[in-house]
Amino acid sequence: MSFEDVAVDSTMLDYELLSLIAFHSDLKDKGTIKEEDSDLILSALYSLSGKKVQIDTDEEDIHTFVENRVREIIGKHAENLRLFLSRNEQSQCNIKSFYIDHLFILGESMLKGSKDLTKIAQISGGKIAGFTHWKQAMPMSISTYYDYMSRILLDLVKDTILLISKLRHNSPFGTGSGFGSFSPASFESIAAKLGFENGPGNPVATSFYRGFDDIELMSLITRIMIFYSRISADLILYSSGSNACLSLPAAFVTGSSLMPNKRNPDFLEMIQGYTSTLIGDMAATSGTIANRNTGYHREFQISKDKTTRDLLLVEAITKYLMKLLVEMKFDEGKAASFIENGSYSSYDAYKNFERTGKWKESYRQTGNKVRSAGKFTEYEPKAYESVGTKELIEQGKELQFLKKEWIDPRQRLIEYAKLFFDKAKGNTE
Repeated sequence: MSFEDVAVDSTMLDYELLSLIAFHSDLKDKGTIKEEDSDLILSALYSLSGKKVQIDTDEEDIHTFVENRVREIIGKHAENLRLFLSRNEQSQCNIKSFYIDHLFILGESMLKGSKDLTKIAQISGGKIAGFTHWKQAMPMSISTYYDYMSRILLDLVKDTILLISKLRHNSPFGTGSGFGSFSPASFESIAAKLGFENGPGNPVATSFYRGFDDIELMSLITRIMIFYSRISADLILYSSGSNACLSLPAAFVTGSSLMPNKRNPDFLEMIQGYTSTLIGDMAATSGTIANRNTGYHREFQISKDKTTRDLLLVEAITKYLMKLLVEMKFDEGKAASFIENGSYSSYDAYKNFERTGKWKESYRQTGNKVRSAGKFTEYEPKAYESVGTKELIEQGKELQFLKKEWIDPRQRLIEYAKLFFDKAKGNTE
């Protein structure tokens, strides 16, 4: 087991325990193993929950770690802990559950950011330069820029909800090693207890998504980071140089080791660097699972190691970037003075067209004026509003509804296992 595998598997303890609790609650209902063994297994699993652990590299994975700890607690009664279970089905279930939990955190953070930016857009005045090809183009209102960021964030929330729903559609528990299970357990019942919508269905089809889920996750978080990278480039541009019109929060810039006058946008630059890393990981993830026959392959572990790390990274970056976006300040006066007069030429061409009714001629006249350094009339760009309170509320409700459907049955499992822990504790006191 590699050190990277150890780090990732150490975060999977509660997911491993929860799926085993769901499995053994079903076996207990059926009386598949001795009642005493069932009770002690459920008690031991609960006793390990909520702990932070570091797996030793000598232990193969989280499955071996849990099995060893349960055996230490209840001895011979742990014999049937993993009855008819494959590491493949449980590992896939753990990974899906991890993704879903952290996608909820990511979605909620982006949704809050969208709400906050919409509020700022509604009270913002003034205008800033727009850019194409790194050159000034038509100006836009500061309100429009905030609404733009809010709009993309809200669209990404919708994409996050879609991925959560897709991940919840089928539970991998019951796929065995990818071709079905001899277990007497009801995997439809287990799926419901774990917050999934359905059991495994066709085990070959469900197990196919081991690795493919990683690509879908990487696609989403890479798109999120590309958006973050592009607005980072904007904010660096607006906050740099003698015509800077944007103040970044002090916590997100650093001083120069040599030049006292400099404040460097390190956080925004790191976002751009991490975005490039994620693009590389996206390609590596695709390459890892391509050209393999149907079924599990050991190198899929490499894919999991990248995606879990990258998801946590994007989650953390989102938290801090939303804070930066809310706290940064545009100076309306400096922003307007930073706009080059030539940026108003499109408006001039349009006004010429209104007089002549001939667009080509109007465009030519304005072009001649540009070349002769003529003065253009300034104007106030329209403030576009694409995000409204209703849409924000709807997405918030959908996200919370999905979260409740996911969390509530899992919480009931924990409470169920606690009953046996309390019972065992009472018997020993």
